[in-house]
Amino acid sequence: MKLREGLLKSGYTVMGIQNASGNEGIPTQSSELRFFTPNDSAEAQRIAKEVAPFFGNNGIFADLPEAMPHVSHARQYEIWFSSAFH
Repeated sequence: MKLREGLLKSGYTVMGIQNASGNEGIPTQSSELRFFTPNDSAEAQRIAKEVAPFFGNNGIFADLPEAMPHVSHARQYEIWFSSAFH
């Protein structure tokens, strides 16, 4: 499954892709599905489980970043690929 196409097929809106290489916030082991409001935790967990096969052995987990202010829109998610993802 190609990630973008799989998400679109499941009814998600994919706004775009950005290369964040060089960003100190890039996860090193597992990729992250980041969400920005605590109320989105259950849905983020479900989405992470849905896309997990794409990430293989390195995996993906849902994460509410501690340093982020909770000002983003509800139901906004970002997938951050780990530096170990190939």
